[in-house]
Amino acid sequence: MLKQNPKPRKKRLNEGNIMVTMASPLAVFQMAEPLKLPLNDPIALYGRQSSLFQFENKTESRDYQIEEQRKILVFQFGWNDGVIIEYFEDFTYSGTLGIGERVGITRLLEDIESGYIKAIYVFLVDRLFRDKLLENVVRFAKACYEHKIIIITSCYIYRMWIPEDYEKFIDDCKLAWKALDLQLNKRMLPMRVFASHAGKYDSRTLNIGYTVDRDKHSRTYKKYVVLPKHAEAVKEKIFLRLIDYGGDAFALMHELEQEAVHFEWHDDPLFNNKTELIKIPGVGYRIGTYSTLLHILKNPVYIGTWKTGNKEYPNNHEAILDRATWDTVQYLLDRHQQENHPTARNREGDSVVRGLILRPFPRMYCHGIPCKPRDQLCV
Repeated sequence: MLKQNPKPRKKRLNEGNIMVTMASPLAVFQMAEPLKLPLNDPIALYGRQSSLFQFENKTESRDYQIEEQRKILVFQFGWNDGVIIEYFEDFTYSGTLGIGERVGITRLLEDIESGYIKAIYVFLVDRLFRDKLLENVVRFAKACYEHKIIIITSCYIYRMWIPEDYEKFIDDCKLAWKALDLQLNKRMLPMRVFASHAGKYDSRTLNIGYTVDRDKHSRTYKKYVVLPKHAEAVKEKIFLRLIDYGGDAFALMHELEQEAVHFEWHDDPLFNNKTELIKIPGVGYRIGTYSTLLHILKNPVYIGTWKTGNKEYPNNHEAILDRATWDTVQYLLDRHQQENHPTARNREGDSVVRGLILRPFPRMYCHGIPCKPRDQLCV
């Protein structure tokens, strides 16, 4: 009978009575250059989530980054709690936004370059960057290299002045982008397009008057459903009032601006993350711009039509307006625009002053060629 191979054992060296376990390559390198943490110097505690919806609904990640990471620094690494500096301004901002577009990462880089921050703790490098072109990653890495910054994550410690760690940090940031690209663009996006053409909500901006049915057992799951407290206001205060104004959307916008709140507050994180109206938390919503008002007035979603790409799907969801009201509004908008459209200038024929204007320079040119002296008229 063949003997089964015994379970692999860790290689050990006998040094007297001491059994020494062979270290990992990283540990061997650290023995050559011991890791020294600046436990009494300022360390940046950085956290980020990509959206308000994630921040309000995926609280485990938020709480871990804000609370548990500080405990890890204090109790596991022995860091002085008084020098842990929080950089939490980038919660609800995407990691694809770069330096100058996110307050937290911008402030962190400035503090590194000023010499104030000596180390960084972040859960994973994808919290810092999801940068396709790596422009922000390289800029950040160079600053960390020049100021000998230690970046501590849940799975690796980068000593940024060591070439191997410097390159590994950039490679890991590259992998962070590839993971996002695979998840969103190659996996979720095709499914989202498929769902959109089936009339289902696809993470677009939510139109006032509607919300999304998130009941998996409902026949309208992931489709628009009427939000009654907003739907009535959409019909009465926007569409019917535009008819009263004869299609004058500017006059309607002026009227809406006189009211403090146009739609009452709806306590739903998805709705508040996706609506394009001005939000007054706990109070309500306002239409902020004339272009937003026009978008509402011209959006066929209010007659139950779902648009995605270049295709329209009528009777996809419950309508807020009847067809007659919708057609009347569109007719009045078009007529008012035509009546108030400025008349194009008639450019046929020559102007009476054509050719009589002189260039105010010592030497004149006609069609790029030097012409007569200034005391002779050139026409």
